[in-house]
This record gives sequence, structure tokens and C-alpha cells, in this order.
Amino acid sequence: MRSMLTILGIFIGVASVIWLLAIGEGISQEAQKQIEGLGADNIMVRSIKPLNPPN
Repeated sequence: MRSMLTILGIFIGVASVIWLLAIGEGISQEAQKQIEGLGADNIMVRSIKPLNPPN
């Protein structure tokens, strides 16, 4: 009985990790499609200093 629960726990753990990786990859691909749909091939991110620094 104990070994069956151990095997079940390992199976559920491995399946959960695979599922989370698949969800992350799907979200990444969907975001990339949406950005490409905007017609933007390159995205530039720049850091600038604020005009009025906080006190």
C-alpha cells in the first residue's frame, strides 16, 4: 500500500511539472503571436531618468 502511494505521488509530481512547463510555453507562444500581430518585429526597452525625482 505504501509503495503504491509513493508511486502515485511521484506520478502526480512529474505530471504537474510537465503540465506547468506546457502552460508556460503556451503562454509564451501566445504572447509572441500577439506581438507579431502588431507588426512589431523588434521591441526596444530603454531606461530613462525621471524629470522630477521623488523626494
